[in-house]
Amino acid sequence: QIATFGGCTFYVDDDGVLSSSGSCATTAGSLDLNTRKIRSLAPGVFANMPKMEKLGLARNKITVLPPGIFDPLVGLVHLDLWDNYLYFDGGLPPGIFDALTRLELLDLTDNHLAPASFPDNVFSSLGNLGKLHLFKNKLDAFPAFFFDPLVSLRHLDLGFNDLVTLEPDLFKRLTKLETLDLSENCLTVLPFNIFDLLVNLRELKLHGNWELLCVQMTAQQKAVLTTYNGPPTQTTTCGCKPGLTGPDGECTACVVGTYKAGMGSAACDGCPADSSSPTQSTTIAACTCNAGFSGQVQCVSHDWVDKWGQSCEYYVSYPEFCSGQSSQEPSANCCACGGGRSTLSCTKCVKGKYKNVLGDAACLDCDVGKYAANTGATVCQACPTLSNAPEGSNTQTDCICNMGSTGPNGGTCVSCVAGKFKSSLGPAICTPCDAGTYSAMTARTTPTACSPCGDGTYSASASASCTTCPANAISPSSSAEASACRCNAGFSGPNGGGSCTKCSAGTYKTESGNANCISCPANANSPAGSTALWTCFCTAGSAGQDGGTCTQCVAGKYKAGGGNANCESCPTNSASPVGSTISTACECTAGWIGPNGGPCRTAMSSESKTAASEDIGSTTSSPSGGGLDDTSTSSGTSTAGASGSGEPSWVLPVIISCASVGFLALGLAFRWYNQKKLQRHLKALSDLASAELGSVRQPTNTPQFEATSDVFLDHGQDRGQVQLGVRPPMMAYRDPSTSSAEVPNFHQGMNAETHSLLAQYDRRCDDPNWLNEVLVGYDLALNFHDLECNGLKKGRDLKVLLMDPSALQVYFPNTCFLARLYHDTEAGCTCS
Repeated sequence: QIATFGGCTFYVDDDGVLSSSGSCATTAGSLDLNTRKIRSLAPGVFANMPKMEKLGLARNKITVLPPGIFDPLVGLVHLDLWDNYLYFDGGLPPGIFDALTRLELLDLTDNHLAPASFPDNVFSSLGNLGKLHLFKNKLDAFPAFFFDPLVSLRHLDLGFNDLVTLEPDLFKRLTKLETLDLSENCLTVLPFNIFDLLVNLRELKLHGNWELLCVQMTAQQKAVLTTYNGPPTQTTTCGCKPGLTGPDGECTACVVGTYKAGMGSAACDGCPADSSSPTQSTTIAACTCNAGFSGQVQCVSHDWVDKWGQSCEYYVSYPEFCSGQSSQEPSANCCACGGGRSTLSCTKCVKGKYKNVLGDAACLDCDVGKYAANTGATVCQACPTLSNAPEGSNTQTDCICNMGSTGPNGGTCVSCVAGKFKSSLGPAICTPCDAGTYSAMTARTTPTACSPCGDGTYSASASASCTTCPANAISPSSSAEASACRCNAGFSGPNGGGSCTKCSAGTYKTESGNANCISCPANANSPAGSTALWTCFCTAGSAGQDGGTCTQCVAGKYKAGGGNANCESCPTNSASPVGSTISTACECTAGWIGPNGGPCRTAMSSESKTAASEDIGSTTSSPSGGGLDDTSTSSGTSTAGASGSGEPSWVLPVIISCASVGFLALGLAFRWYNQKKLQRHLKALSDLASAELGSVRQPTNTPQFEATSDVFLDHGQDRGQVQLGVRPPMMAYRDPSTSSAEVPNFHQGMNAETHSLLAQYDRRCDDPNWLNEVLVGYDLALNFHDLECNGLKKGRDLKVLLMDPSALQVYFPNTCFLARLYHDTEAGCTCS
């Protein structure tokens, strides 16, 4: 319970809702509900109270007035709603005051009301209203007919709002108005004769409208005013306001570079020299120095008064008044000068400085890389390309060439060409790269830009690239001239770019330079382009170490191929000349017969050496072949003849026995020869296999093969190591990752015997029976451990059958040797 009114009791609940109970239909008087924390009114809260005269709802927190809430209060004379929040929810509802026809005072002060908060015709029933308070709201304008229903209004308070302008006919129906408060608004100009119909006006407040410099009213109005607070009044037109000029009623804005501070038709004043101002400027403070000029406001003593007659001294006595004044305020000049008048002095920016905006800002130094050669510059000029200047430069010659470029100060700079550099600023020329170095890029800035020429190249000073030495010549890195190019080892020729010729076969050269190739020792030869003495190997028919002394094979010996192998002795009972190069040079000695190269057998008493040679040449190689049968077949005739000639009867058996023993010995000797020959051929095969796998180690001794028909290649666990032979093993090796281009030359690492055999192979490729004669019936079994071919199990044997040349499938380099590679049918795949 907060109040009572006759038989009615008023309550405010916890939500701030005002409600009532009881009956007070006959009660007259006042109800004070001010400052009761009321937030809203319950519908019907004022029902059956027709005789209430005054209602106070001020200083609450009411945000919304329910429609028709005041309709029961038909006898109400005074309604006080000031200091609430009636702008919420759109403001006042339509017809809110329609039932209050007897109302004389309405106070809506401080409710944040805006023009949109008032519905149309909100005052249409308030013809008896005498006082209307709209003080301290958010009103910036009114419709022309807003106050027309208030014909009895005597007091109107519109102070402390946001009014900018007023409609000319806004007050035309308020002829009884005595007091009008328009203070502390934003009025700049009042419509002509706006107060002419206010014949009863006695008090007019216009102060606080800082832009309103003049008020026009009739002499009669001015005479009857008992209270006036505002700018000066004139009985005629006030003329053009500040910033405007021209005859009365024909005002135009002051042009750029001028200003006008007072009212009237006076001309606009010009800004000080070298300064300017925006259009419609109202004070000299709007004048600022032009681009290229700098300056500041200067104060001059002056007895200056504002539009209200206040002097500068009055303003500066209140520092808080001057604080926050804009440059357009009439009092701004006075505040800035502490009681004096302000003026402005502008001076040109000196050389090396610029200013590109209006205002009192200082001139700025030209940025790095720019210059200003004249005073009053608004912009700085950029230095020429590839040049720069320090900050604040005032002449073009301050622009000097950057590092990596050259040219006169202030002039055109060009980049250092390839082969040169420049590590300093200024006009110095570019420095050439030293001979033996080069620089492929332009505009280089350091000596490190010159890179040394690599091996095999050379350059002169200031070179953009290095020149390559002629073919087969080399030079050290950083070489400065062509004479540094020297023929490589294995080549000969003059220094300095002449033709380098490969050393011919039989010569070598171990170092680069212009020396001649050196001949191999006697009886030795070397490949063309050889680079070391050890490449000289003994030729066929001579023996010795590679690179050493080679001695011709003595009589009775021969050597078929080149290399360091020893000379081989001719077969028993045969001899050869000194320096023999082939086994067929061995001829049977006297008393022995056989083919050149052996074997030689004892000549029978009935055979001449020539006949025996012819006979053996026409027989098979078997010691018990048809030759013996032929001899014994004809022996009957011989014996008969002998007996007929008187030979003893024991001679024939002795001859037959001796012949049998001889043929048996000859057969054994031939078998021994074939075994030795087979061993040599198998040795050649081992060298060939080693070369195919990339031999890198030469056997340290000659394998002594047993008389066996099988040779095994054992691919062991040690990174593809291959063992060839039975006893002792010969080692060959090749890393599986090695490419074919890295496999050594086929002939390297072979002994002289292998060279000789290869020579024989090459010569006998056209003999279809040669392989049958040597290897028919022999198998070469290859046992490759750890070999997998599309799932082939480890330990498989791959059989290679050596047959006649027409059936062979594998080709070994440098020979015509062929072999057939059988398929492993169990694994179902082909390996090679």
